[in-house]
Amino acid sequence: MLRTDILVIGSGLAGLRAALAARAADSRLTVHVLSPSAGPSGSSFANRNDCLGMQVPDPDDAGFDAEVLRLAAPGFADQTLVRQLRLEARARLDDLLRLGLDFRRAPDGALEYLPGCFSAAPRAVIFNGLARAHTLFRGAAEAAGVGFLDGLAARELVVADGCVAGARFMDRDGGEVDVSARAVILAAGGPAPLFERSMCGPGNDGLSYGLLERAGARLANAGFVQFFWNDAGSGRFAQPGVILRPGTVLHGPRGGLTLTAGHPALAQAEARARHCPAGYGLPDAILDELLLAHAEEDGGVRLTTAEGGETRLVFCAHAGNGGAVVDVDGMTCVSGLFVCGECATGMHGANRLGGGMVLATQVFGFRAGVAAARLGSGTERPPASAFDLLPPLPPSESSALLERLRRGMQRHCLFGPRPGLRGFIRELEDMARSSLTACSALTLARELLPEARKKAAR
Repeated sequence: MLRTDILVIGSGLAGLRAALAARAADSRLTVHVLSPSAGPSGSSFANRNDCLGMQVPDPDDAGFDAEVLRLAAPGFADQTLVRQLRLEARARLDDLLRLGLDFRRAPDGALEYLPGCFSAAPRAVIFNGLARAHTLFRGAAEAAGVGFLDGLAARELVVADGCVAGARFMDRDGGEVDVSARAVILAAGGPAPLFERSMCGPGNDGLSYGLLERAGARLANAGFVQFFWNDAGSGRFAQPGVILRPGTVLHGPRGGLTLTAGHPALAQAEARARHCPAGYGLPDAILDELLLAHAEEDGGVRLTTAEGGETRLVFCAHAGNGGAVVDVDGMTCVSGLFVCGECATGMHGANRLGGGMVLATQVFGFRAGVAAARLGSGTERPPASAFDLLPPLPPSESSALLERLRRGMQRHCLFGPRPGLRGFIRELEDMARSSLTACSALTLARELLPEARKKAAR
């Protein structure tokens, strides 16, 4: 068993920001980061564009709060968390500049500010070179005294008497590693890997929802996953608001459709062209629904463009907007358990501004690290007996089970409930008894049911 003061699970932007903040807050505490991979991974450091945007509103820009809260419907957002993003954005940008990240600049050398998805306000900055960014973050953490253990995947958060006591991990050979900690910061990424087609980088198994559910944390917005349309051949992003025009022919299993200038979906083409992910509850989602209505059995959509070219589009999971409900310091309802990054929610809802997630990783990763250090310095070390009576971890899930699960998610859980969802949920309930991946998928799928959506809206 490894004993540490602060355990950070995940080595993306949120996890490394939290580890740095914890060590800076109290250098007497031991801080360890455990993750499946030593290199760049996940949505933070291994996305296909090799760049990331970050919202940086002015501290007095109340329009930022209004935009975030408007986009949150029909999901849940906490106005206090949104305000905290705005108030700390500049300080966290300064951290990244000091770290040496390669931000895009205007001709005069100043930072270039651009609008993010779902917004016309130029508040977002962009940095390039994600592998280098990972090297800088990890190097700074190691220099600060943070310890790293790689090749370990979290399989269970250990909770005793309502307080987190650590976590259990599985190594690459199927061996178990237990870690006792005074505070745990979960920054393990989102649910995109649960789908057959996803755009996130390697090193994330999509297990954070299951870990949180089994630990007793409160979750929200779990059903709101960002999806992008990509060209099936090249993998490049395809913008429905540009592709779908008069003369476009949609082929499908129930026959084709030639779009005309009077088709109601085309009235939303300009609005849909302003954002990459499909938008929940927005009028321009009619274009995404039109494509999904013509999807074939495997989820692909064949179409002939207005110019006569043939193409095939696929809907790919990109990132999640849901996760644990946290307070302003990233603390969950489970004492000692902090969550930040893509597995935390409340600072955005059903949709989020482009660059909003990177801002959230830095603001709430920082705050979680500081709060965890404060808690860890005054908390007794949890007893080792918290691990004594736990059964052995189940073996890694078979590739056949994972393939079956991901295929079902792709068929029934795309951008809201699809036909057959209730039957698939019953199937997941059977699998979830022994499968953490199925537990994560079940948590997401249940949030897609109409009654769950109505409850969230209230």
